[in-house]
Amino acid sequence: NINFSKIKLAIAVVTAGAIQGLLGVWQFMDLRVWESKWLGMAGQRARDLGASVVEFGLERWLRAYGSLPHPNIYGAFLALSFVGVVYLISKIEHKYHKLFLFFSASFIWLGILFSYSRAAWIGLGLVFIFGAVSAWKIKDDWARKFGKIFFIYGFLLLSLFIYITLPIVKTRLHISGTARLENISNVERAAGYGAAGETIRDNWLFGVGIGNYTFKLRDKYPDKKVWDIQPVHNVPLIIL
Repeated sequence: NINFSKIKLAIAVVTAGAIQGLLGVWQFMDLRVWESKWLGMAGQRARDLGASVVEFGLERWLRAYGSLPHPNIYGAFLALSFVGVVYLISKIEHKYHKLFLFFSASFIWLGILFSYSRAAWIGLGLVFIFGAVSAWKIKDDWARKFGKIFFIYGFLLLSLFIYITLPIVKTRLHISGTARLENISNVERAAGYGAAGETIRDNWLFGVGIGNYTFKLRDKYPDKKVWDIQPVHNVPLIIL
C-alpha cells in the first residue's frame, strides 16, 4: 500500500555510498580508522597487527574500512551503491542531477579502489561495463551524451589513481611477486579449507552447531595459538 519510489531508494543508496566512499578515501590517506561510537567504528591503524593492510617492502598501507567491519564488506556495499548510480543515469533531468552523480560516483569508485578488495574490484568492473553499454543504448540524446561522458570520466579517474598507487595494486594482484602478508594469507586460507573439510567429514550429519566452529577447532588443534583459531573464510563451508 505504500507509494514506493525506486528513484528515492537509489538516491538513498548512492548517497550512503558516497559518504562511505569519502570516509574510505580519508582513511586511506590518513592510514588509520578513527574510533567513533556514533558510527560504530573501531580504531584501526596501519601499524596495528590484525588490521587489514597491503604490505610491500617495508610499507604497510591500510585498506579502507568506511564505517563497516571489514574492507571486503565495505567494497561490496560500494559496488552495490554503484548499481544505484547506473540506474539513476537514465533518470537525470537537469544539471544538479549530473553534479550529484559525478560527485557521488567519484567517491564510490575511489572507495572501492582503496578497499583493495579483489571481489569488489571484479564487481565494479562488471557493473562498469554493463553501465557503459547501457549508456550507449539510452534513447534520450541528452542522457546518452551524459552517460558517455560519465563513464569516460570514471575510466580516466580510476586509471589515474591506479597509476598513482600502482605498487600497492600490483602487490594485491600478485603481479610483482607475492609479498609476505599475501603469502601468509594464502597459507592461512588453504589451511582453513583443509580444517573445514576435516570438520565436515567428522560431523557430516549434524554439524558442530551454530557458533561452535572455532571451539571445535580449538579442541582439534590444542597446540595452535589462539589467534590462529579462526573460522574458514568461506560462507558455504561455514554453513556445512
